[in-house]
Amino acid sequence: MALRGLWTRICQFGCSCSACRAQHGPPQSARNGYQSMRSKAFPTSTYVYTMIFGYATAIDTVRRVQRRKQWEEAIAQKKKEVEAAEEAVAQRAQELLKARFGITVEDPALGNTKDSPLEALKSLENTDSKIIQLASENEVLEVQFSKVSKDHASRNSKEIQSGHSAIDALHSLEAELADAHDAVEAIERDRDSQSGNRLGSFSLYRWKPEMPSAPNIPGREGVAVHNLPPQSPWARPRPRHLGPPARWTWKKLRTVEICTARLVLQLFQIAGFTDQPREIVESLPQSVQHYASLSRQQSDFALQQLELELFRLHSFVNDEDEPLAHLQFDVPIPRFNPNHSFETKSLLKLSSIFHEKGAITPSTIARISAELLASEEPPTIHTVNCIFTAFLRHKRLELTEPLVSMLFDANLRPNEITCSSVLRHYRRAGDGDQFMQYIKLMRGQDRGLMLAKPWFKTINNLHKSQGRCFMLGTNKVVQATVPSPLTFLEIVLGLVQFAGLDTAWKFSLDLMPFGWTLDFPCIYILMFQAGVDATYDYCHEIWRQADRLSIHGHSIPKRLYALAIAVHHMEDQPDRCLTLFKESSNLYPDSEIEMMEMARERIKLIKQYRLVNKAAEMNVQSSDMQKAN
Repeated sequence: MALRGLWTRICQFGCSCSACRAQHGPPQSARNGYQSMRSKAFPTSTYVYTMIFGYATAIDTVRRVQRRKQWEEAIAQKKKEVEAAEEAVAQRAQELLKARFGITVEDPALGNTKDSPLEALKSLENTDSKIIQLASENEVLEVQFSKVSKDHASRNSKEIQSGHSAIDALHSLEAELADAHDAVEAIERDRDSQSGNRLGSFSLYRWKPEMPSAPNIPGREGVAVHNLPPQSPWARPRPRHLGPPARWTWKKLRTVEICTARLVLQLFQIAGFTDQPREIVESLPQSVQHYASLSRQQSDFALQQLELELFRLHSFVNDEDEPLAHLQFDVPIPRFNPNHSFETKSLLKLSSIFHEKGAITPSTIARISAELLASEEPPTIHTVNCIFTAFLRHKRLELTEPLVSMLFDANLRPNEITCSSVLRHYRRAGDGDQFMQYIKLMRGQDRGLMLAKPWFKTINNLHKSQGRCFMLGTNKVVQATVPSPLTFLEIVLGLVQFAGLDTAWKFSLDLMPFGWTLDFPCIYILMFQAGVDATYDYCHEIWRQADRLSIHGHSIPKRLYALAIAVHHMEDQPDRCLTLFKESSNLYPDSEIEMMEMARERIKLIKQYRLVNKAAEMNVQSSDMQKAN
């Protein structure tokens, strides 16, 4: 029966004769039957996949637990390292405060910083940003009375001997201006005491968003801060810190070394460090003892040697040439490291020198020179700015002249602080020709102050320069200075001093398409000069610039409102005065009495300054009369 059933099933699925088997091979039913009789290890394929997934999940879970445990241990270890580093930095900050600045964290001048010395150091850094703000404050009073001092110093009794009316006017004028001069001196002393006679080494090369006078000029949307050069203190951290390292060529480095030695020689001559006795020479730092031991004749001869070497480097040597051998001079030449980035150590030491000394004394100059010669890092534009601003703040123009020469001969790329310092030097020295020449260089004329990078000329239309780059020949690009309110303030002050209000106003309008936009300090200067000259048409045009800035969200200062009220009062426009007074009251509530007092002070200043101009004109007329006689 079993064989019959099997035979029946085979016959159902195909023929099993010898011919069919020889032609087709074993029947399909036989193959199916053989496979059906095999034992299967797993019921289905889904079961296999499920087992594999479960096994992988179990292994992954174990490894996740191990990895999480490793991360927890690593995080705990890093926390311990960070805490140890914070304690070390806090201890270092405490030592730095005590060693460099002579204060401790318990000093009441620093506030509640007992728990963290870093907060004390940060409070000191915050005071450094005031150096730029000081450059734009109270400059109007300096311009108001610079001509007064100059006129008083240049008057001669012989020139006004025949002009009795002029003499009487001058005596009465001096009596009226006595209180005003005392007020100016008080403001100067207060400004110096607020800064603590301390220069901002941090603010000279470290970007801070709260620093005033940044190049993002109010109302000027085209000025982009991210396109500023790395030398700018307002440049973003990326171009300043992530850019290529500053590596100078051998010619550039040699030029800076020669310029540094020449600067030290010139400063020593001005300070009187010539023909010094042996005791004084040995008391100086070792790096400057040879400079101080020279006589005046030897010092002049060494300066001539350095001047000839600079002329040779500029005229007959190219960057592609092989480095020349070092020549022997009568004074030791510093040797700097060609690989440098930021001279942090030098800036900190120079800042501490100016902080310790309340005035620029010969010992201060000796310490500055010793630091310049002993440093392994070459002085860059930030070092020059640190020294330049200190000399200007103490009004030592004879010391700033060698720095200006170093800037030009060493071809150091200037930034906004450099340009404003050079313009202030020419303005205080009364050199109008050099003042205008430097403005031309800032605008990229007469070969300019700086060149752009070689690849910059390949950019179509030079769009990234925002109109500040110009082709010089076929292979060079001259780059103009970045527009900055700090620099524009010095431009306006100088133009008012050398050329008058009309030229200053027209020149300001000409510079506006290039990004040089008036801000409130510049508007205040122009408005005051317009009130003194009684050119009230200019007053209305200048005030429209202030309204334009207020539209962009900038509040008009109290002092500008008070000046506008004073000018319109002298113009005999009571309606306009009332309108401005209401606007200021809405913007500054509970300050009506203060505003009126400020307006009265501005009226008095304008009248006094008009008397100064009238007395100066009478003095000139009396001089002309004497020459004619």
